[in-house]
Amino acid sequence: MRWRDRWDAYWFAPAPLVDLAVCRLVVVATRLWWLQTVGPWRWVDALSTFPNWLFNPPPLLHLLMWPVGWHARPSAVAVQVIMWVVLITGAMALIGWRTRVTMPLFALGNLFFGAYKYSFNDLHHDDALFTIALVVLALSPCGEALSWDSIRRRAMAAGRQARWTPQADLMTRHALAGWPLRLIQWMFVLVYASAGISKWAHGGLHWLNGYTLQYYLLQDGLRWDSSLGVWLSQYHLLALVLSWVTVLFESTFVLAVIWPRLAWIYLPVGALLHVGITYSMRADFTSYIVLYAAFVPWHRMVAWLAAHRPRPAVERRPELLFDGLCSLCRRTIAVLQSCDWFGRLVYSPLESRWPQVTTRYPQLTFDACQREMHLLLPDGTVRVGFLAFRRLLQEIPALWPVLALFYLPGASMIGPRIYRAVAARRPRLLACTPQTCPTKPGPTPKAGSATGVPVAADGRLTEPGTTSKGSSAIAVPAGTHR
Repeated sequence: MRWRDRWDAYWFAPAPLVDLAVCRLVVVATRLWWLQTVGPWRWVDALSTFPNWLFNPPPLLHLLMWPVGWHARPSAVAVQVIMWVVLITGAMALIGWRTRVTMPLFALGNLFFGAYKYSFNDLHHDDALFTIALVVLALSPCGEALSWDSIRRRAMAAGRQARWTPQADLMTRHALAGWPLRLIQWMFVLVYASAGISKWAHGGLHWLNGYTLQYYLLQDGLRWDSSLGVWLSQYHLLALVLSWVTVLFESTFVLAVIWPRLAWIYLPVGALLHVGITYSMRADFTSYIVLYAAFVPWHRMVAWLAAHRPRPAVERRPELLFDGLCSLCRRTIAVLQSCDWFGRLVYSPLESRWPQVTTRYPQLTFDACQREMHLLLPDGTVRVGFLAFRRLLQEIPALWPVLALFYLPGASMIGPRIYRAVAARRPRLLACTPQTCPTKPGPTPKAGSATGVPVAADGRLTEPGTTSKGSSAIAVPAGTHR
């Protein structure tokens, strides 16, 4: 293999989109918190009072201000407006709404704040790497998973299909999903290597004698009123060990990128170092800990959770029966599947599943199942329509935040009416009956499987032989009907 092929294979080999998506969630959420707590709200008013002769913007701010004037200085009102725009676009990027637009705008706004803050001859580099990482993520397909965009695209694709077909799961790979994370990892190598080389070049072995670190701990401890820094500066042996650990960590961090297994050693050490530096020397580089998310194989963690999370066999999972020829139904199921990360439900289109359903649930009719979705629970309980939708939300942890809405006062009365009104007006691809719809052979029903009950007037199901008046959904013991 030629070096060019190896280069392309390293940077553009298909990688799980979930890794990039989790990194987007972690980085954007952290940045939004920073903007609201220790960001521009705290210093924009103070900077606006500085005289113009102190205003010495970097080239980046000149470029960003070019549409209104190369040497223009943004006013306090303009900065406040930009702040609100950045917060709004950041919130949209967090939920994954129009990420191809909102992520670049969010990154651009953070570039603006960084350049504006450092336009008054007070330069720092604590948030430079974080801002660059935002730009990298903005140029990547970070919104292709765990986002409203991905759910919407999946739903629209399901609606355009002639019939229901299962779609890609959370572990979908993309050729452009790996390079952003690898680039962030190599930026860490450059940052740490430059710090290590600087210590070797300017201090040499003197930096490693422990006394140098003691001096800096005492200096910053007194300057920034850090009792931890002052306390640590009293112990030479501890400072000696920390000096060697710091230099070795910075000089050899590249090994964590070349051999990813070593990241599980380097990342905890780096996190401890940054937390210690923050509290002892008041140099806040904790944002680096957040960016360590680029090193974590999130797809393996999701796969591990899915494998070790108690997941019943297919016959013991709730089965959602829906109209596979209805575009609205297919889109709804696509949304549910996108959020059902651990496969807690079985999704069965009515047209291909009806022969098995009518054998196991003889009280159900094809027309009733077409009108409303049916949720067949392992214990024999059956839910219909709105009650089925409310019950299935309990099986999908990602949708638990909206579950409370379905239990508001009056929801049990209003919900079924709204559901039936929508279901009655939904378009279908074609008229379908058990005689006209092609069916596929399904699994043979096992003895003792869950059984069905007839539909009552209020949308619930009752046991055969009972009246539907005032009835509620009940559980029929497995094996009651054949």
